[in-house]
Amino acid sequence: MISIEGDSGLAISFPNCMQIAAGNWRVPAESRFIEGNLHIPPHTLLLAWTIHRAEFNREADSQQRCFELSEFDSDFQLRLCGLPDSSIQIGVFNALNTNGFDLAQTFDAAGRKRISSFSVRD
Repeated sequence: MISIEGDSGLAISFPNCMQIAAGNWRVPAESRFIEGNLHIPPHTLLLAWTIHRAEFNREADSQQRCFELSEFDSDFQLRLCGLPDSSIQIGVFNALNTNGFDLAQTFDAAGRKRISSFSVRD
């Protein structure tokens, strides 16, 4: 969701998003980037906004998001995405519960991080 506040003299639109309230738009599922317009009479500016989404997958196969424990016996690269400059926390779940742990690393300024599978193996 995008939320913007301002005085009544400005108009904002995000054509590919659904406006759900004044100053609030719902971003389409899986969108990573949206564009819009900011109109402050007599000027109009184009807007672009990056949508950061949590992501954890094998770098060589971006569709693989779940892993068997035995896969971590070999070293491979993982690609993680999240909020820029925030700490990285991963949740591991089984049929009974979910356990979260902190990797003691942070995402870069673009919200990305590459790590070795050995970083999360233990």
